[in-house]
Amino acid sequence: MGNAGEKRSVHVYSNCDHAELFLNGNSMGTKHRDSQNFPAAGLRWEVEFQHGTNHLSTIATKGETEVSDEIDLIYQTESWGDPVQVRLSEKARNQNLVTVEAKLFDVKGILCVDSAKTIRFQLTGAGSLIDNLGTTRASRELQLSNGRAEISVICKGACTIEATPEGMPTASFNL
Repeated sequence: MGNAGEKRSVHVYSNCDHAELFLNGNSMGTKHRDSQNFPAAGLRWEVEFQHGTNHLSTIATKGETEVSDEIDLIYQTESWGDPVQVRLSEKARNQNLVTVEAKLFDVKGILCVDSAKTIRFQLTGAGSLIDNLGTTRASRELQLSNGRAEISVICKGACTIEATPEGMPTASFNL
């Protein structure tokens, strides 16, 4: 979240000698590691994200060894109101293991990234929640982070997952 045209700090932590950062395929330059630089010899760039999906990648080198990493992120510039709706979607599937994501939106359909409401998941039908493990994706009840929450389901046939954020209507999604 930020304003359009605002520069944001990107940190890369590596024990490599140098790293190059790419934003949406464009080089943001190469930084050289300084072990005296706090914190943890992190390399820092100031970049301007585009509204919507952005792709960050880095290539780091130490001697003849090259490593890389990448991530997609969504940069939101709109402000939002109070959450009024939860939406469920299938985020990932690996055979019968399905990850479902819940997101909270305001009346204009803008993601409420500051929402930290507690949400409760339930499942009916031929399957079971992977829950009560105390992790961010394996708990029946948890606190949203950045307006989002996930849970994994073992789906053995037709089933329906429901999500109820505190003080809001329940949403359901058929798997």
